[in-house]
Amino acid sequence: MKISASKLISEMKKIEGLLDSNFNATGSNLRDKILTATKQMPKGIVEKLTYLAGLYERAQAGEKLSSDELRQAGYWINAVYPYITNGAQIRAAWGSKLVWLILAAAACFAAFYFLHR
Repeated sequence: MKISASKLISEMKKIEGLLDSNFNATGSNLRDKILTATKQMPKGIVEKLTYLAGLYERAQAGEKLSSDELRQAGYWINAVYPYITNGAQIRAAWGSKLVWLILAAAACFAAFYFLHR
């Protein structure tokens, strides 16, 4: 999944907050927080988070990231998210929930219509 630099920044801010709340990570920046939570996570997750932290710092500095780096960042954000959230899933957008609600209402209406004819 390819993401934009602004999406990378927003996702990394979410991950930074999750490190604070779920791992009691302390530090002034994302790298320090990752280092304080290292013992509580698998080695591969720490390596991916460290790489993402590097991209995050570069994006905040205004450096243009390549499309390959952004694509890899998207995959790795999806890979580390279950560990950072202690198993919680990434929430779906409100649009898909609205579509499912409309479909459920239409199915209920159709069932009511055909059963009471």
